[in-house]
Amino acid sequence: MRFISKVKLDSLLQFMEAEGIDSLLIIDLAYLVKDVNLRYLSGHPCDAALILKSSGEMILFPWDYALAKEYSEVDSIADLSTINNNWKLAVSEFFKENYPRKKPIVGVMDFLPYNLFQEFTSLPVIELYKKPNIITNFLNNLRVTKSEIELKFIKEAMEIGNRLLKNIHEEIEKNILQTELEFASFIFNKMKEYGAEDHAFPASVANITRSHHYHAFPPVTLQKFKQKGLAIIDFGAQVNGYCSNITLPISFGKLSEKQNKMKNTVIKAFENAVEAIHVGVKVSEIEKVVANVINTAGFKHNIAVGHGLGLTPLEAPRIRKAPATSQKKEGWKDYKFKNGMVFTIEPAIYSKGEGGVRLKNDFFIQNNKLYMGTKSQFWQF
Repeated sequence: MRFISKVKLDSLLQFMEAEGIDSLLIIDLAYLVKDVNLRYLSGHPCDAALILKSSGEMILFPWDYALAKEYSEVDSIADLSTINNNWKLAVSEFFKENYPRKKPIVGVMDFLPYNLFQEFTSLPVIELYKKPNIITNFLNNLRVTKSEIELKFIKEAMEIGNRLLKNIHEEIEKNILQTELEFASFIFNKMKEYGAEDHAFPASVANITRSHHYHAFPPVTLQKFKQKGLAIIDFGAQVNGYCSNITLPISFGKLSEKQNKMKNTVIKAFENAVEAIHVGVKVSEIEKVVANVINTAGFKHNIAVGHGLGLTPLEAPRIRKAPATSQKKEGWKDYKFKNGMVFTIEPAIYSKGEGGVRLKNDFFIQNNKLYMGTKSQFWQF
């Protein structure tokens, strides 16, 4: 089943016509490049090339023909087994046969690996569209709002997250799990038990010695998790490709004066941000609200305060301030909140020696109302 709606597909085809693009070529290779637009447009989860013609016809070139028959919603599926799974040859032959009188203008994504981009540039049967970043930005913008079926899957992923929050609380109180790795393994196993297709990203479990990094590296260790101070667990579930994304701030034992101030400031920033979100408000305004709370408290705010959710755990819109330079502004858009948006709010403060506090929950806007889909909150043990 493909997730793009007819209205959005029509919008994409109109864009292609306006830009003079005869076909889009979407490539997803497990060993080289991941492009969720393959699944968004065709329903096929991975490892294939997809051609979308300006007429709306979709042709899939999958590595696994049986998988494509089961999951994809396209006009035709090429059986690559007849040519030793040489998908590049199949794609080249397709363009040669379907555009015999001219070189078609073919659009690719701007994150296509250089060697592949060069290979397609040198193909004598096509001409690559000169501005792949415009295609990437258009598809990113197209996926900012979600359809009802997309929202259904994201809500299911959120609910798995909520069930896991309860389980994590219980496990901390039981005092059986000890290491960061044990907690991460427990989280993954539970989400699979609850029906998740996969995790949205590998869970990060960081004790006081590692929680001061924005993203703990490595995500987990064999260290004891429940050490005195501030800790963080960051995880997300995936349902039919759609993701949830939650950060749980935790403390063990009595906190210092600074740690308490970090905690209270983050909670206040989170609450003020949520209160400020309404349909029509620019996303950059929410960053200003969070920055004001954190900077006024004497801490330094220098990170984004949220981002979109969907087929990836981090996508447009980026809830941050406008980039300072024109170069960085390319592709950046100050979206306004509107129906169908799904996003995180996640103010944070980090301090080496004191640890980190990040409170992240997932939100969606439906019928002009804001809903908090996940229920993470600061826990003190």
